[in-house]
Amino acid sequence: MTAARVQTDFQVQIQEFKNILLRGEDIELFKKHNEAFKQRRDSVQSGLDEVSAALDHAGMDKSATEKLLLAHSELSFRYGEAAKLV
Repeated sequence: MTAARVQTDFQVQIQEFKNILLRGEDIELFKKHNEAFKQRRDSVQSGLDEVSAALDHAGMDKSATEKLLLAHSELSFRYGEAAKLV
């Protein structure tokens, strides 16, 4: 997976969170957008893992990608907790 694909998946993940906030009163729409949010979260995490491994394989510094991976994980957790309040 490329870094550009990770970026796109992250943007879609954020859009799904917005959909949860805007449409979450309807339980079916909440479930739909929450599941899509989780799928994109997992895609971003695995994509960042792949980018990090590619950088490592190329002998390049992967520390920024590792920090981003950690920040994304924390952010996703916080979004998940906020979604429970909808």
